[in-house]
Amino acid sequence: TVRSFVFSQGTLSNTHFVAIPFNARAKAGALVTANFLLSPEAQARKQNPDVWGDPTVLAMAKLDDADRARFEALDLGVATLPPERLGPAIAEPHASWMTRLEEEWTRRYGVAN
Repeated sequence: TVRSFVFSQGTLSNTHFVAIPFNARAKAGALVTANFLLSPEAQARKQNPDVWGDPTVLAMAKLDDADRARFEALDLGVATLPPERLGPAIAEPHASWMTRLEEEWTRRYGVAN
């Protein structure tokens, strides 16, 4: 089994991004989709452990009572820390670090993937 875990000084965080190519044929439709994916409805469904279990990117304090209630009603289970206990979020390293990290990993452990 797995349980949520955070370090006292903070834990690496990550945000998913939706990109719309500059040459997208259906740019308007892509924008509608991107907006929906950021909606409280879609974010609450994504946070549901029975669906995906990935935390929302939305700021709870900025949501109205009804939308905040969607998230509060989710049963995250005993293995998942509630958002208020996740502690400080540390941004993941810049992509330019990847080459050096892979080199050091290979040097220490012999494989990069």
